[in-house]
Amino acid sequence: ACLALFGCAHHPVSRTSGSTVPRARRFAQSLAKPSPKRNCAITVVREPGVLGAGLNLSLDGDELARIAAGEVLTIYVRPGHHLLSARPLFSPVAAKRLLLEKHDKITIRIIDRDGNFELRTTDRAWLGSIGNADRSLVH
Repeated sequence: ACLALFGCAHHPVSRTSGSTVPRARRFAQSLAKPSPKRNCAITVVREPGVLGAGLNLSLDGDELARIAAGEVLTIYVRPGHHLLSARPLFSPVAAKRLLLEKHDKITIRIIDRDGNFELRTTDRAWLGSIGNADRSLVH
């Protein structure tokens, strides 16, 4: 009989230690640089964890990128309400509502919990999970 265990000890990826999502897997090239109207920065960091296929990231229903474990993506958006979601192939969608004010900069961490993904941040712009108003932070 053969028993194989797969796992990895890891340290959280920082904005600078992770590798950037390659251009070929970024679908919203226009959001890669700030503009006078798009002055809010959202940095998405996918923590290392279970290795596998990338996650499809979407913002407000539009595809942003396919992000793999250990990768980082920064986009620039207009202030206001946004919905960020990560869609794995065989797991439920993870999503967060955001409320951004002019020149906000936030970091969202995608954490893999045995194939179930969570989007987390400690920034004030986080409005909680879809349908989870009791955890909402409103300013």
